[in-house]
Amino acid sequence: MTFTEQYVALMMAILNADGKQEPEEIAKVREMAADLGLDMAEVERLITAETEKPHKLEAAARSVQKKGDAEQLMEACTLVALSDKYLDHREVEMLLDIAGWMKLKPTKAVLTIAAIAQNDRSILIEGNAALHDEDTIEEEIDGE
Repeated sequence: MTFTEQYVALMMAILNADGKQEPEEIAKVREMAADLGLDMAEVERLITAETEKPHKLEAAARSVQKKGDAEQLMEACTLVALSDKYLDHREVEMLLDIAGWMKLKPTKAVLTIAAIAQNDRSILIEGNAALHDEDTIEEEIDGE
């Protein structure tokens, strides 16, 4: 697979991981493709093809041979997963699977998520929404 095919296959898979295709996510896929200097006509063709008949995600991820490409694709997958400002557990599981298939350590995926989420406090992470309600943590005291 070419880098563009790998990019689109992985981005469309992570975009659909939570069962929803948000406009912000597809816009992020296109924005990053343009930033990477990918042929946008080919990207659009591949998005349509992936929507109609997706590649096998594992095969697409395993086809990435260069560490630099794997790291770039991992960051792009994370940015797409976070572009709707909510990280679902299914997205986390898929990010960890993708990292493994591309022979990246799971800590690389976790640190990428953490670095991006740390810089954008509007991102909610499933199971951790309470941290975004207030800057202080209330403790429950017995008897009160």
